[in-house]
Amino acid sequence: MFLYVSGDKDRKAESLKRTLQVSNLSPLLTVDQLKQLFGFCGAIIDCSITESKHFAYIEYSKPEEATAALALNNIEVGGRPLNVEMAKQLPPKAAVLNSSMGSSSLPLMMQQAVAMQQMQFQQALLMQQAMTEQQAANRAATMKTATDLAAARAAEISKMLKANGLVSEDKETDDKAKYVT
Repeated sequence: MFLYVSGDKDRKAESLKRTLQVSNLSPLLTVDQLKQLFGFCGAIIDCSITESKHFAYIEYSKPEEATAALALNNIEVGGRPLNVEMAKQLPPKAAVLNSSMGSSSLPLMMQQAVAMQQMQFQQALLMQQAMTEQQAANRAATMKTATDLAAARAAEISKMLKANGLVSEDKETDDKAKYVT
């Protein structure tokens, strides 16, 4: 029995190295949206939002992926900057929201309103991602254009310097000859 407990502690310690705790969540943020956002950093094994909706826990397949996802700290989602840090403890199983039970206790009108808000939030998130991707592509294109222009300008300057250098060398030789004689 002691070996089992020790093995369980080891598994928990390993799991903790791969788990992030995310806070300052929009109350409209869903598990699927978190998976979409944090999935860019690696393979997500588990993602859950606590019942209070104050915290989310995201477990990756590798510790390096969780470490890479720390770069998402302070990214604004739903008008709030997310606080992303390594989890200090694993999520309490009883306090985690069960996705199938989440909306069944709400009246139908509330369910529809929440669904509408979540859909709008999803659209805004997708638009923000598309805009970020477009901006990155524009920056890359601008950098390539700027690099090409700079390279062309550098070639022109090099030609001018070389041309001026030859003329200057001749002038210096002529000037030195005048002073020597």
